[in-house]
Amino acid sequence: MTESRRIRLVAAVATVGVAALAFGGCSSTDTAKEASTCTDLQSLAKEFRGLRDVDVARTGLDGLESQTNAVSDAWGQAKTTGEQQFGKELDAFDASLENLRTTLSSASDKGSSIGETASAVRSDISKISASWT
Repeated sequence: MTESRRIRLVAAVATVGVAALAFGGCSSTDTAKEASTCTDLQSLAKEFRGLRDVDVARTGLDGLESQTNAVSDAWGQAKTTGEQQFGKELDAFDASLENLRTTLSSASDKGSSIGETASAVRSDISKISASWT
């Protein structure tokens, strides 16, 4: 299995965790605020699926970094609306996402290849998934 396929597989697993919270935690909402939180978590899950779908062989680290930024933007919105309902999970996700962004930014700054960075990216994405379980 190529490194890019491994990264996509780990991202797919992490997506399941995000989707589980988005849909499981939002199966029934009582208030407009909870409904807004659920909508934002669903948007986050969509952006996370986009991370899984990045063709790193074609786009390299720039593609991963760009989609990670999209995840981060969706995350900012979900965190704002969901802090009361999912505070602990959101804090763990926040730290894990920041680790991934740092890994990608550092690799990009150093001119590292995807092969040189794959192990760290897989580890960071696995931590994101673990933050929801």
